[in-house]
Amino acid sequence: LALSLADGCIPTILHALIPLSVDASKFGLAFGISEILDASGHIFGDILVSSLREMTGNYAASMLFIVGLTLFSTLLSVALVFHDIRENDSAFNSAFRK
Repeated sequence: LALSLADGCIPTILHALIPLSVDASKFGLAFGISEILDASGHIFGDILVSSLREMTGNYAASMLFIVGLTLFSTLLSVALVFHDIRENDSAFNSAFRK
């Protein structure tokens, strides 16, 4: 359940952080790059998961791969939030200012 929650929230959180992380003039480019990377992950992820299933004969390796990617994505998302909080001129940081 925790992995499903993280996997469902990661794209939403990352898309919400785009306007807080890039200049307004580059928002379209940043959002486009995000969408391309997301679509590439869907395409190549499906191919990789099915290839692992065919090579091993079961879904254990595929599930471990998916769990690993989800944990890695969650760690990167948390690192991005903490990095953004530490920046003095960050829009996200304004919620934590006194």
